Amino acid sequence: MKKYTYTSERLAIDEKDGKTIVTNRLTGNFPGSPVDLRFFFCLEGNKIASLEITL
Repeated sequence: MKKYTYTSERLAIDEKDGKTIVTNRLTGNFPGSPVDLRFFFCLEGNKIASLEITL
């Protein structure tokens, strides 16, 4: 059974310095909700070469 439940809402998609940046808002029954997460992707072809997730 899951301890926490959440929903994810995409807020923005940007490109900067060769990276794709996706900002999502997670809202749920976890401490600190809601929280905005930023996903930094570097792509090589159609594959993710690197991924960094920040608050």
